[in-house]
Amino acid sequence: MAAEPTSERSLNDFSDHLLLHILSFLPALDALRTAPVCRKWQTLLPSLPSLNFDYSLFPHSASPSDTRRRFADFVDLFLLRRPPTSPLLNLRFQFDFGDYLHSSQIDSWIHHAVNHGVTEIDADFFIHRDYQVFDQADGGYSYNECYFTFYFNSIKNSRVRVLKLSRCELILPLGLSTSSSFKSVQSLYLDQIYLDDEMVSDLISGCPNLESLVLEYCCDMKELRIRSTRLKQLSLLYFHSQDEEEESVEVCAPNLQSFRIVCFEMGMYSLEGTTGLDEAYVEFMHEERHYKYWSKVVRLLSGVKHLVVENWWFRVSSFAPLLWDFRGHGNKYKEIFVYIIHYIREDW
Repeated sequence: MAAEPTSERSLNDFSDHLLLHILSFLPALDALRTAPVCRKWQTLLPSLPSLNFDYSLFPHSASPSDTRRRFADFVDLFLLRRPPTSPLLNLRFQFDFGDYLHSSQIDSWIHHAVNHGVTEIDADFFIHRDYQVFDQADGGYSYNECYFTFYFNSIKNSRVRVLKLSRCELILPLGLSTSSSFKSVQSLYLDQIYLDDEMVSDLISGCPNLESLVLEYCCDMKELRIRSTRLKQLSLLYFHSQDEEEESVEVCAPNLQSFRIVCFEMGMYSLEGTTGLDEAYVEFMHEERHYKYWSKVVRLLSGVKHLVVENWWFRVSSFAPLLWDFRGHGNKYKEIFVYIIHYIREDW
């Protein structure tokens, strides 16, 4: 009895929707390189709903300036080929901002994305340390002093829900704290950005629906006040104290569910109205001088449901009262208490 013929399917047989979904996981350059694999891919490429322009994957030229020019032209061409009616949901790009020649081009990328209904923008001007620190002939280092200027007004009255910025200058509009033009913003990730106390307060007030805030390697904060009734997730990462007596952080967020703090050095910490806090993560450098920061923060978290900390239990004698605070909350915190005791016994 002859075997029944089996039908063979290729990528060209899949629906456009499925192929677009698959392509969206690839950086734009890789998506372009793999286009010959499938006939449909070549026609679908301009309509990708998610674009990721990864600078580190781009072929390097003889000089950094030439690489920057070619990469910027590549992004320009890719965006120009997009059909006017194609929605763009996510835009992520890296760029080695070594000079100011391409500022207007980058502005046009952001403008294009906003005009096409983008909901997430991720602009990374750091990429990697190798792009920012350069060896000198005398054995020293020089640093990239060029910063792209991101105007927060560029997402005014847009659909942007998630904004991620790394290593750029952030310019806030006047009257942001009382503005109603940034209601779409729900998540902010700010990395290596100059932020004073007023800027942070204005961002929180000007984005009334903000639910997630990450501050990483930001500088110039002294009396940081984070007050929000909508905030659910907060991460404070890597801040080096300049003057402990003058520096403090106060968090008042009644709906906060997740709190993460890593090497964020302040003279004083305050955590108010966070009775619904589900999880917290605390980590500082494992050195004697950082114990004071760690202990100040952990003492504020006796009511959290799930606490993750690194191993500081060689200081158990000075920290014993906190252990009893945790146990005093009853069975709800039994797992935390047992977790702590386990590490004490392991290191003792």
